[in-house]
Amino acid sequence: MFDMDQCVLGSTASTGYLPTYTSLISPPPGYSPYPAFGEGRLEHSPRRDGEYGTFILKRGSITIVLDGQLAGATQPEYGRQGKVTGAIFIDSHDSVVSVSTKLLGRLDYVTANGGPSIKTVALENTLWSGDSDRQCPSAIPLSFEFPETYRHCREEHPLPPSFEYGIPTYLTIQSVYSLVVSVSYIRRCLRFVPKRKTVTIPLRYLPRARARHPLTTVPPSHGIKSSPDEWKQIVRGLVVKPHCSVMPSATMIVLIPSAHIFSQCESIPIHVQISGIRLHLHFVSAPKVSLIRQITVEIRGERTSRMLPIGDGRILSIPSASDDVLDWEGKLCVNSNMIRAGAFVASGVSVRDFIQVTLYPPIDSSFQMTQMHIPVRLATHCD
Repeated sequence: MFDMDQCVLGSTASTGYLPTYTSLISPPPGYSPYPAFGEGRLEHSPRRDGEYGTFILKRGSITIVLDGQLAGATQPEYGRQGKVTGAIFIDSHDSVVSVSTKLLGRLDYVTANGGPSIKTVALENTLWSGDSDRQCPSAIPLSFEFPETYRHCREEHPLPPSFEYGIPTYLTIQSVYSLVVSVSYIRRCLRFVPKRKTVTIPLRYLPRARARHPLTTVPPSHGIKSSPDEWKQIVRGLVVKPHCSVMPSATMIVLIPSAHIFSQCESIPIHVQISGIRLHLHFVSAPKVSLIRQITVEIRGERTSRMLPIGDGRILSIPSASDDVLDWEGKLCVNSNMIRAGAFVASGVSVRDFIQVTLYPPIDSSFQMTQMHIPVRLATHCD
């Protein structure tokens, strides 16, 4: 802390002028966004400047231009509370009576017992309405914003992402969004009955989820000792077969990073350990590890579920500290083609992701097959 009584800059009582100063400050050092030799980034979220452009769709005399889209995109895409902005260009606009737009969304799901159709977004704007004194402009700006929630059965729900899944006659889910542009014209013959042209553009709504920081490259068996806070431990006791004369005891322990969200572009380290007596008599093969997605629909109290593989894992045996312990270590890799949308819960539909660990003991073992499901969240982008 500075002592202001001892901090004397100079006397100005006799002259009335400010004291002169000699600059002792050197110029600031040069800075670079790139790490120098021996340095590294702790966290980095690159921006994709220069990759964005416009999405253009022309239908007859109507051209719709949407801003902020990736170059070459075949479908406009928006994130959480994304703003749909752009313009509508109309040829022969002198005969236009009105121009309106709608932002629509719905969630449909059907099982063998039927299913509802839920309206998730219903926004409407009249962009231009003419009279005898005014002519419709050739370019009309449009603007919408995706809401964060929707209301169903008197409850607020987070707006679900665009999502489609279907097995005919068993389970079908559709969460879809669209932009609808309607232009009304005066007919040449029946001027009192306007002619309407409608253009519909499917939109993709994908709320972005990001991993908070890169995963550690230290193997779990070493990381749990040096950085225990970076690892999560899940424990499960193995189940013995019914009517087994010998009652052995064994425990399965799984180690994964404690991060809440995993990037789909990074491998997820995993460690599996089984501890017990004379384990070599019961387990001769490594556990199977994988990533799965559970899709569940509930209609009138009845649930219909489906499990989908969304990633593979490979683990190998590593040396153990005791004869009564078996250890395996490896990584899980996400199949990014399978998870365009993140997990969500909305009005009777739930989509959740898990790490699945499965133990297959030999037929003559005293233990039953054991399966563990560990909830995880997977980032939707590879930033």
